[in-house]
Amino acid sequence: MRLNGILLSLLLVFSFSGTGGAADLAKAAAEKTDETARTIEQAEDENRKKTQQVNDLKLREHESLFPEQAKSLAKGYRETAKMIMEQGDDPKPVLDAAAYFEKQSRRSER
Repeated sequence: MRLNGILLSLLLVFSFSGTGGAADLAKAAAEKTDETARTIEQAEDENRKKTQQVNDLKLREHESLFPEQAKSLAKGYRETAKMIMEQGDDPKPVLDAAAYFEKQSRRSER
């Protein structure tokens, strides 16, 4: 009878710890799934950016006015950045866009 009580106690202890282990495994699997989803999303974003760059290059090759358009955009962004700065806000994102189009106009002229 005493042996049955000990065995029953051990069975209960292991069955509850097994449940905790299963929960830990489920949690680890969920975390791994989230990590995998983030990795896939990052890879898709990088692929999308590369595809967009290739498409931009193809379009620029066929568009003779692109250098002038890019210069005009850069000028407009610089003017907008000046207004933003006068209002006390941060013009950096707009200046970054101006620099991007200035760089693109020089690339296209080559």
